[in-house]
Amino acid sequence: MGCFKPVSLAWMCLLAGACLCLFQASPGWGQEKTNKAFRDVADRMLKAINVADYEGIRKDFNKDMQKAFPVEKCRTFFSTEISGKFGKIDKLETPRFKSAAEAMFVARCERGALALTLVLDDQGQVAGMQFRPIPTESFRDIADRMLKAINAADYEGIRKDFNKQMLEAFPVEKCRTFFSQEISGKFGKIDKLEPPQFKSAAEAVFVARGERGTLAFTLTLDGQGQVAGMLFRPVAIEIADRMVKAINAVDYEGIRQDFNKQMLEAFPVEKCRIFFSTEISGKFGKINKLEPPQFKSAAEAVFVARCERGALDLTLVLDDQGQVAGMLFRPR
Repeated sequence: MGCFKPVSLAWMCLLAGACLCLFQASPGWGQEKTNKAFRDVADRMLKAINVADYEGIRKDFNKDMQKAFPVEKCRTFFSTEISGKFGKIDKLETPRFKSAAEAMFVARCERGALALTLVLDDQGQVAGMQFRPIPTESFRDIADRMLKAINAADYEGIRKDFNKQMLEAFPVEKCRTFFSQEISGKFGKIDKLEPPQFKSAAEAVFVARGERGTLAFTLTLDGQGQVAGMLFRPVAIEIADRMVKAINAVDYEGIRQDFNKQMLEAFPVEKCRIFFSTEISGKFGKINKLEPPQFKSAAEAVFVARCERGALDLTLVLDDQGQVAGMLFRPR
């Protein structure tokens, strides 16, 4: 099992504006097929791991992987490093795609969690795999300490878990300025921190609910479990709720209320009316429920919209001012 590599991620806070501007409803059948292929392979592999079926683990390996990873090597690795250390794998979460050929799953185990990365070749066979421990408790403990310090205006406390590079890049006075103005000043007290979504074994995104809005709080830990990077960005939860209410009410001005200047220019009311009346309400009916978002990045969230006649993936991208810079509707 490989060690965590140190992450040289510079401090980021409410920067890197989203230039993505997507507004379409195109069936994502290719994406859906890819998702199922990865899910099926991962499910088979984890069932085989749980029953110590080392031939079964290799069932979807391609020729090169079969040669590199014979049965005895499988037995040694999985019995010692996976089952021996983490116990039974209880749950496999929705994959995050690094590319069309590579996906990362979070595997929840009896004793911890693993990041399982799978690479499939053109024939849908396993061409590579990696298991890495996820320090779930470390992420949660650090996030809890940091948010308590933010609420208490304890700027030394905020820096408690920073690594050397972060301490140098972000001295106390810089902390004071940023957190007092951009976080506490704009969002008030942070009341609740939701369970993290893992983008990798070293990076997690928390939803932090404040008195005056919601933030996506991304933490990156280095190989020593210290903070190597963090990012705070507004989350589109309230915006998505407003948009869905406006869609259901046939309020085309309301749909546009959170658009930034470029989106307002690109999608005037008449264009909104044609698209939403035809492609959304016309085909899917009323949107009954919006599920909690999955984060593709700190600025981009995907919501599942459950409708009268099917379901949609609604992707929203926010700019630095928390306005909609892009959106995408895709049938599930």
